[in-house]
Amino acid sequence: MSSPVFSLRILVMGDVGVGKSALSVRYLTRRYLGEYLSNTDVLYRCAVEVETDLVTLEILDSSCAAITNSDKATTTTPEVQDSAEQQINCQIKWSDAIIVLYSIISRASFHVARKILQKIRKIKLTTPVPIILLGNKTDIKHRRETSVNEGRKLSEEFGCQFYELSTAESVAGVSMSFDSLIREAQALRICHPKTFPRRSRTSLLSVSKMIGAMFGKATKKKRPSLSL
Repeated sequence: MSSPVFSLRILVMGDVGVGKSALSVRYLTRRYLGEYLSNTDVLYRCAVEVETDLVTLEILDSSCAAITNSDKATTTTPEVQDSAEQQINCQIKWSDAIIVLYSIISRASFHVARKILQKIRKIKLTTPVPIILLGNKTDIKHRRETSVNEGRKLSEEFGCQFYELSTAESVAGVSMSFDSLIREAQALRICHPKTFPRRSRTSLLSVSKMIGAMFGKATKKKRPSLSL
């Protein structure tokens, strides 16, 4: 196998219960293990071939606790909430590309997705970052609370790609979404080569340790949009 052309850090964000872990595992293993709640950030690493290029991926499945709990009654202290907020900020700064996931059957998760996009825009103001907005759970669209048009308009507002898909129903939409994000990062790398440096195996291990320490604790052009 040839050496990786470049490495890419992908951050997966979204409200609780929208299927972030299921999405990540589906892409990595092609298996659907079911959705499960988790308040833990999980880092995955793999190498994939996209259009003949070998890309080393680090995929961080974020619990996004600071964002998802901000509008809910919690028993956490201001200090704990502030610490969680700082962790989210660090995760966004760490990332090279971001997936923002919501559930089409949860209006609240769509609002959380907007808040996440606003935060990304603020933190990545001077740094180009590929983003894809995904509306999950089209397999139960009879319970839909957010329309395709609303998702498309939100993506246009923030200049990102948009797709609807079912993580449970098919691996094709999941793979297509990740590959599309990677291809955008590849194109961006040509224009901004310093944004996606070649990272050695040693630096990847160092990053993993850093993430464990940081996160292990408690007029715009229209972008592609499609229902998968």
